[in-house]
Amino acid sequence: MKITIKTKGIAEPGVWKRKSNRLMAEAVNASFLANLAKHTKTMIYARVKRGFGVYGGVMFPLKKLSPSYIERRRGQRVVGKRGKKLKNKRQNKPTLGPQGTPTKSNLTWTGQMLESFYYKVRRTGFTLGINDSARRHMDKNKMDDLTNEEVAIYASKKRPFFNLSHAEYRNILDKYRQHVKLVAKRIFR
Repeated sequence: MKITIKTKGIAEPGVWKRKSNRLMAEAVNASFLANLAKHTKTMIYARVKRGFGVYGGVMFPLKKLSPSYIERRRGQRVVGKRGKKLKNKRQNKPTLGPQGTPTKSNLTWTGQMLESFYYKVRRTGFTLGINDSARRHMDKNKMDDLTNEEVAIYASKKRPFFNLSHAEYRNILDKYRQHVKLVAKRIFR
C-alpha cells in the first residue's frame, strides 16, 4: 500500500528561466519534501488514532468493532483453534498499542501496523507506505504469520484508512504553496 505525492507541474519554470530554475531547485528540495512527508504521515497516523478513515476523499468514522472482538481486546474472551470460545480459560488482558482502547476502532490492537508507516523522498515528491516487515505475535515470544503490509491490506477492506481526504490533500498543497511563495519572494526580490 502506497500513496505518492508529486510536486511536478505545480510550479513549472516560466519566463525568467534562470531564476525560475533556481526557484524549482530550492522549492522542491529534499529537506522540505522530507518535512512535508513527515507532516503527511503524522496527519494520517493522528486521524486513524482518532478513529477515522478515508474513502473517496471523504473522512468518516471507522466501522465499529464487533462485541466478540471487544471482549477479546478486553481479555474477557479466549479463542481457541477455529475461532471457538474456550470455557474455563483465562486470558491475560492484551497489551493494546498506544492510545488503544478495547472499544474504539482505531486499528491499534498492537500498534505495530501504524508504527510501521514510512516515507521515502524522491526528486519531485515523496511516497508514503507501510513496511512489509514481520510482526511480533500477541504473546511477544514468537513472530506473527502476517506482515504489517498484509495486515494493512486486510484492515483496509472494511476500514479504509491509508488515503488522504480532500481536506488533508488541500493542507499539503497549502503548505507547498506557502513554501514556494517564501522561496519566490527571496529569489525574485
